[in-house]
Amino acid sequence: MREETVVEAGGARVAAGRAIVPIVRTQTIVAGPGLFLTAEPIGLVIAGEGWAYLLSAEGAEIPGDIVAGAAVRAREALSSPSPGPRE
Repeated sequence: MREETVVEAGGARVAAGRAIVPIVRTQTIVAGPGLFLTAEPIGLVIAGEGWAYLLSAEGAEIPGDIVAGAAVRAREALSSPSPGPRE
């Protein structure tokens, strides 16, 4: 049996001048021919112009580099031009 747990930041979503980046813990267990996979949201980075907040599940252990990466991803999403309507 092999077990792996990974915490990673997802893609940024932008709306109303705010960016939200989910942080998810994924656990994979491989036993023989079977596979068991779980994914649970454990945090959100919410950012606006000049600020960012981390909301996390109680007791969630989120590595600092994941939080920092999520904040960078949120700020990049805010600064990139949004695609306009296509003509």
